[in-house]
Amino acid sequence: MVFICTIHVQMASAQSEGIVPDRPGYSTGTFTVPVGQFYVESGYQFSFRNSPDLRTSNIPALTVRTGLSAKSELFLEWDGVELNHSANESDSELPLFGAKFRLKQSDFYEFTLIGGISGSKNGESFVVDPLLGLMWETELSDGIEHFGGIQIESETDGTEREWLPAFAAGLEFELSGRFNSFVEYYTIYSGTENELYHATELGLLYYPVPNIQIDFYGGIGFSNEIPHYVGTGISFLFN
Repeated sequence: MVFICTIHVQMASAQSEGIVPDRPGYSTGTFTVPVGQFYVESGYQFSFRNSPDLRTSNIPALTVRTGLSAKSELFLEWDGVELNHSANESDSELPLFGAKFRLKQSDFYEFTLIGGISGSKNGESFVVDPLLGLMWETELSDGIEHFGGIQIESETDGTEREWLPAFAAGLEFELSGRFNSFVEYYTIYSGTENELYHATELGLLYYPVPNIQIDFYGGIGFSNEIPHYVGTGISFLFN
């Protein structure tokens, strides 16, 4: 019930001479990986809430991306193994396979289409869940960017399918040649529950060398369906 758990860092490309990772955060970015390059992005996230009690860890949160053409890329995203510390059990889901295609690009704004499929086992059957989204970025001023996206994805419990529309928007700030920060708001509508769920997130991005990003982030969920969380990750660019 979340966006692809990634965030754009478009302003980082000039700072770090090319690396533009897609994590962390709710919305993915408009950037597509050039042909011949690979991005490997991995991290750890701890989620918690008090009522009902929940303490979980996801490791390794993993994304692998590669260029398909001048305007498109393929990606694989996996949330890793979820360790439920409250119930002393673990679980994992199948990865998401998808593609991104840049629809429009200019000096001031960009639009990118994203689509993907994931799946799950339901008894003896295999259930496919699709996802489709439109992402955008625009430069507000020197060192400040607005980003956002709309998305709809499908989930099923094997007997009933639910379509979940979602929206995310945020700002990214260039702090220095090696640091960026961001703030993001996210909401998703559940037709089954007839309710909107909300969350907000803050993060810090650090570029120690041109082909590496390290990130630290935390978020607050305003309902039991979206718990609070903190996390960290690292992204590598391979030519």
